Amino acid sequence: MVDIVFIQTVILSLLVGALLGLEREYTKKQSIVGLRTFSLISLFGALLVQLGNLLNVSYLFTVIGFVFVSLFSHFLYVKVVLKQKIKGFTPNFALIIAYIHGV
Repeated sequence: MVDIVFIQTVILSLLVGALLGLEREYTKKQSIVGLRTFSLISLFGALLVQLGNLLNVSYLFTVIGFVFVSLFSHFLYVKVVLKQKIKGFTPNFALIIAYIHGV
């Protein structure tokens, strides 16, 4: 049986990520990441915490997820700088914040 708190956590993390992504798409500040990426990053954080709680190693999974999202964010930054010659780290920090909200 699926726990109602788990479902609420998943839905809430998706909504928070979607709001962040929608804001980034609406303002047209970023063309690489948007609604889906922010939603998935936030969901990733929530699922890692739930899985870690299930296995009693929640801090380990949270840190591994944070490192993964940080590396992903850094990769996107390098890709944008090399492709468009635009320097700005705001969307990359927003990805990390979306992960933290998911957690």
